[in-house]
Amino acid sequence: FEEIYDYSDKMELNVDTLIHEVGAGQMEINFFHAQPLGLADEVFLFKRTVREAALRHDMYATFMAKPISSEPGSAMHVHQSILNKATGQNIFSNEDGSPSEAFMHYIGGLQRYIPAAMVLVAPYVNSYRRLSRNTAAPINIEWGYDNRTVGIRSPISSPQARRVENRVIGADANPYVALAMTLACGYLGLKNKIKPKAEMKGDAYLSAYSLPRSLGEALDWLRRESDLHEVLGKGQDGVPQIVAWRTEGGNIERNKPHLVSSRDPPDLGGDHADPRPGVLGGQAASQLLEDGARVVAAVGGVLVADHSVCDSLHDFVGGGCTPRDVQGDSLHPVVGWVSHD
Repeated sequence: FEEIYDYSDKMELNVDTLIHEVGAGQMEINFFHAQPLGLADEVFLFKRTVREAALRHDMYATFMAKPISSEPGSAMHVHQSILNKATGQNIFSNEDGSPSEAFMHYIGGLQRYIPAAMVLVAPYVNSYRRLSRNTAAPINIEWGYDNRTVGIRSPISSPQARRVENRVIGADANPYVALAMTLACGYLGLKNKIKPKAEMKGDAYLSAYSLPRSLGEALDWLRRESDLHEVLGKGQDGVPQIVAWRTEGGNIERNKPHLVSSRDPPDLGGDHADPRPGVLGGQAASQLLEDGARVVAAVGGVLVADHSVCDSLHDFVGGGCTPRDVQGDSLHPVVGWVSHD
């Protein structure tokens, strides 16, 4: 921990707390509140920092959502509040300190749209294994004050510090996409003045599942949610540009984030190579598709091939992967970023 603190300090990362969590070998890391884009930068760099620190001690740091089936999973809880740009006041609280309509509408937006946006923050098959009962991970989008069984929690705080915690997001999510997703859902709640369900004051695990149970189901839910398409930008087939998928034999646009795999991958050297390890240029990705690669799904530029791959990734770092010895079920995956030509 001390080394990670030292590295973070040298990189000017605003790390607040590093402590041991419930799971075996599991760490909790807290960051101070900051602007979304800058905070996403810090999370991405911090994952690199942890990984390198672990390697120096002959250990491997993983950010899989559920690396050990019998242990609690790993999440990326995001606390959100909105300040009035002119006054600096938290719009989630009224002048008398009570919760504001904006606070309730923001929660309503999260409840309404998180299930459909789930694939943006649960991009792998393994992601959905974390979301199970009595494991400190949510199974629905109930909300409550200081209730850790719900998907949307409001911690006990002063009026100025009133905030909403999204507990659905996994540690395997791309931090840029994760923050965009949760802000988009909350924004739509404010815009459409969506009222939330009544506060969950008991055990939310006793309620039904209301989140997608698989990657395929999550993709279908997002495809049907037109409000999110408007916020995230329409792509092919009317789905957000941030996600693209196809079936065997279908067409796919180039220079979009895609998830590709191939049983017999082509040579990616020469003009197709990207100087960064594990990164495929747009031409290389197109070549893979032309040579019969299967596209399974893709989120935010993250490429992964199959459930067997998701369970054995060696170099996942919050949105990027490198294809180092990743094989399974006779499927030879190609894993990495699709960059723009």
